[in-house]
Amino acid sequence: MSFDSLLIHSIQLLAWTAGATDRYGNAEDAFSAPVVVQGRVNPVRPENFPKAEEFLDDRDTRSTWFKLFLSPTAPVNALTRVIWDGRTLEVMGEPSGVYDGAGLHHYELFAREING
Repeated sequence: MSFDSLLIHSIQLLAWTAGATDRYGNAEDAFSAPVVVQGRVNPVRPENFPKAEEFLDDRDTRSTWFKLFLSPTAPVNALTRVIWDGRTLEVMGEPSGVYDGAGLHHYELFAREING
């Protein structure tokens, strides 16, 4: 079974655009048009990762963490936003490249969704 056959989810990646401003000239976060890639998204289980589900600042805000596996050609970095299954996820940290004998095999990364 090839690695690509395990990438069963269609994911949209949005790259952060530096220097974007709103109509008043204020700096703002802006993202590129989405690039669709194949990947795999797995919810992180709380017993394996203590921050898998957390409440933020004693509010009704909760973050849920996911582990993603992407092909080595995916245009992803620490500033990328991910859209999957109607959810918007933030990549947390620089993606880790996993190498085999021939070079980069795939990327693994953590991303979180904040609700509330």
